[in-house]
Amino acid sequence: MVLVLALFGAVAYAEPPTDLKKELQDARSEIAELRAKYDALLKRVELGEQQAVQDGAREELIRLVAGLKGSEPALAMKSRFAGLTFMPYGYIKTDMGYNLSKTSDPNQPAFVLPEGIGPFGEGDDELGLTAMQTRLGFNIYGPEAAGATTQGTVEVDFYGTLAPENKAKIMMRRAFVLLDWGSVWLKAGQDWEVFSPSFPNTLNYPYLALAGNPGYRRPLVAVGSTTDLGDLQVETAVAAVRTMGELGVFGSGLTKDTGSDSGFPALQGRLGVSFPFAESRCKVGVSGVWGEEEVDSALTTHEDHYPTWAVCLDAAIPVCQYLELKGEVWVGENVDEWVGGIAQGVDAGRMDGIQAMGAWGQATIKVSDATQINLGAGIDDPKNSDLTVNAVNTIPRTQNVVYYGNVLHKLSKQLVVGFEVSYFDTSYLVHGDADNLRFQASVIYNF
Repeated sequence: MVLVLALFGAVAYAEPPTDLKKELQDARSEIAELRAKYDALLKRVELGEQQAVQDGAREELIRLVAGLKGSEPALAMKSRFAGLTFMPYGYIKTDMGYNLSKTSDPNQPAFVLPEGIGPFGEGDDELGLTAMQTRLGFNIYGPEAAGATTQGTVEVDFYGTLAPENKAKIMMRRAFVLLDWGSVWLKAGQDWEVFSPSFPNTLNYPYLALAGNPGYRRPLVAVGSTTDLGDLQVETAVAAVRTMGELGVFGSGLTKDTGSDSGFPALQGRLGVSFPFAESRCKVGVSGVWGEEEVDSALTTHEDHYPTWAVCLDAAIPVCQYLELKGEVWVGENVDEWVGGIAQGVDAGRMDGIQAMGAWGQATIKVSDATQINLGAGIDDPKNSDLTVNAVNTIPRTQNVVYYGNVLHKLSKQLVVGFEVSYFDTSYLVHGDADNLRFQASVIYNF
């Protein structure tokens, strides 16, 4: 027995063969490199980058952890093809909403329609029941290029061109390529714009669009950087984006989209800082956009130019581990391009831009790891003196205010149920106020 143990010990502690030793050394080096990337990405997430970068970092962390552990992530299905890694994500979401008054859309109301105008009517209730916010996407990871990690993202939902409720059409939300050098990144495609980067946590699909929260997804080319100055982190980003022009406001004589007819993109930029605060990080930023619309009318012999601009302040303040405050405030002109001015940019009576201002704010209360409460409000307020009743806009909107509160509860890591109550108050230039009380229940299955 002693002889057997001695022989076993000699084998166990013998020097490995040269080839095996080299393989072990290579494996250790690869693991050390993966751990270094893991630590660097983890630091970036903890310091709090913009949401899109955070999502990419988390997904890359999943990929790296899988490499370190030698197994697939428990909650992420991956497939590989031609040297690429595909990671799907998304959710299935069903919304049922009941409105006491008619709104811009029973499934996703942004404002209330005025009383006594055609089929419209304050007090004329409506019901929405839809699964159109269901979202499907996938990230594609490939080999490094020009010293940068590479990623592609494609994401859709079903709020496309209007169709019968049970035949919803696909709408492209995001489709872009990202090159990331660590402290500098380059993005080309369609994604959320640099301007006005924050969002409230509403169950209602518009997220306070036309009620104080500007910004949307659009084609762009963007460059950004992150710089660490001790505990202070500075984020900068600039972008050239597609100006989404308009036709109807300028009449049937318009021959071309006013955004593309300007001959150049709109320009956006943001400067943001974050710093330690209450065991987390406080984020503050300022962003802006400037562009132009050009009108070449078949009814006239000259060109008209309409500038579009806006400036926005955003902040997210973690008061404590149970409470976070966040919001934005902005001002601009001809901001229907950027989902402001209650969808009014140029007044067809004055043939001039409409100035507007707005804001939104939210308090998030973390009741437990499974339950959170969100309370907030938003306002979009065009300048009344810039609005006229005209053949194009017969019922100008002068103000839109929304108050909301919701409860979200996780039944599991994937399954979330929520209930939201919201109150809308929309003012009109010559038709007074119209209000609506909305009740919405949602079931969400994340994957």
